[in-house]
Amino acid sequence: MRFVKMHGSGNDYVFVEQHWLPRRLDLARLAQAVSDRHFGVGSDGLVVLEASSCADAKMRIWNVDGSEAELCGNALLCTTKFLIERERVANDTARIETRAGAHRGRGHLEDGKVMEAEVSLPGPRLLSDGVFAHPFVTEVVGLAVPATALSLGNPHCVVFVDTLSRYPVEPVARALAGHPLFPDGANVEFVQPNADGTFAARIVERGSGETLACGSGACAVAVVSYLHGHGGAGTTIALRGGTVRVRWEGAPPVTNRTDFASSDAGTLWLRGPCTEVYEGRLTNVDSLLHRYEER
Repeated sequence: MRFVKMHGSGNDYVFVEQHWLPRRLDLARLAQAVSDRHFGVGSDGLVVLEASSCADAKMRIWNVDGSEAELCGNALLCTTKFLIERERVANDTARIETRAGAHRGRGHLEDGKVMEAEVSLPGPRLLSDGVFAHPFVTEVVGLAVPATALSLGNPHCVVFVDTLSRYPVEPVARALAGHPLFPDGANVEFVQPNADGTFAARIVERGSGETLACGSGACAVAVVSYLHGHGGAGTTIALRGGTVRVRWEGAPPVTNRTDFASSDAGTLWLRGPCTEVYEGRLTNVDSLLHRYEER
């Protein structure tokens, strides 16, 4: 089975075009198998590119645990690179369909290669209580944790902290992802504001655990930072694997930041690096899948 290993800021995926699959496979189990860093290729998940009736390609994403995700910002960056460099699109732009909707991608080329890309993600969606973002406080491991819930087509929970290096990220993320506000779990972002107006973040992804980067998580950080008055509509975020930039096109006016209800959420633009590591071929698909039959 042919595949391409790609990453955005260290958030790595195994990419497969649908016609590369040898036959009809259980894609959830295939994701678990290829993502295994000891017995498989090693990745944060599997991306399958399919034909689309409304875009240049449909991107489906499975996490390490086999669950299917609605979208992934870094996978969108890499898919944009994939489509442009393999001439699946006519120029340096691409349209990509996901479970969360339609997205636009733009490649930034150097010597004919897409070194960075910029992709659109939906602005924050209204939650059940009619607001973009829902601040709440909960107690975890003896700490009172102020957090903000929001949805970008997938669920997020953002927590501001003073010092990332000393914060109990894993136990707090586990507890927050299981909060009643998130019946299907959530990506949890821990954010440290810097004196220069930028942010540092660690992100624990639903279905994959802590990753070096998360594109939609960076967008969630940008939205909550803006709504709480911590930054402007353009934000630079340093993740463990690299730095990305997010701008909120159509953000509500500064004077309305505390009014989290709106009918127009605008569009988020994520810009970051996208890298193809190598192209390869799996010759032992059946034996890999067999390892996960009983899991």
